[in-house]
This record gives sequence, structure tokens and C-alpha cells, in this order.
Amino acid sequence: ANAGGSGLLIQNTNNTNNNQNFLGFYDSTGTSSAAIIGQHENHSSTTGNLQFGTRNAGTYAERFRISSSGNLLVGTTSDTQRLHVYNGNGGEAYKTALFNSNDTANGTRIVIANTGNTSGRGLGINVGGQANLYKG
Repeated sequence: ANAGGSGLLIQNTNNTNNNQNFLGFYDSTGTSSAAIIGQHENHSSTTGNLQFGTRNAGTYAERFRISSSGNLLVGTTSDTQRLHVYNGNGGEAYKTALFNSNDTANGTRIVIANTGNTSGRGLGINVGGQANLYKG
């Protein structure tokens, strides 16, 4: 929400759904190396998402987006979870996420917490399509 003051406005007057406004970052050859894109999903309901993309070895791709429902999507456009991280590279050398620390006293910590009612909840780990549920 705007509490007043000045700002930068980029307006698209075309009311076709799924069209875009963007802020592009171009190199000396006139090629976009990165962009922030505002996609207008539906003009009548004023819903949209914010996409961030970069170019690698000549190919431009969306890297992550914040969906109209507030979800953070990395490597995917499937808007089903609050945080969805996908790695489509395959192969055992690729990691989807790496949590690393050089803290020799405490190490790396991953904390998954639910401060509400945890009845019937647990941590699910799915490897190779086989779901295993571990309850606390």
C-alpha cells in the first residue's frame, strides 16, 4: 500500500489478460541480461504476479516468481505451496537445495516448526515417488 510520497509508475493500458510490464537490464550490445516482469493475470480482478529472470549462455529464463497469492516459486510456475522449489536438471550431481555453514560450533540447522495445533501433522519425505511420513 502506498502511504504517500513519490514513486515510479509503469502502466500498461492494454487490458489483455496475461500481458506484461517489465524493467529490463540491458548490456552494451542491447541484449537483456536480466528483467523484473509484472504479469497482469486478470485486469478486471487486478491480479498479477512478479517474475524475475536472467540470461545464461544466451538463453533467457524466468528464475523465480512471487505469485498473485503471495507464494514464492523457484524453478516452477506451479502455484500450490507457500514455497515451491523445483530443480528440473536431473542427475545425481545436481542439488535442489544446499544448506551449508562454516560454523564449527553449531553446524547447519534446518528448523521446521508449527506453533499451532500439530495433531496429525508430521514431516513427510518423498524420495523417488515413495512417500514416507515421520511424525514427531
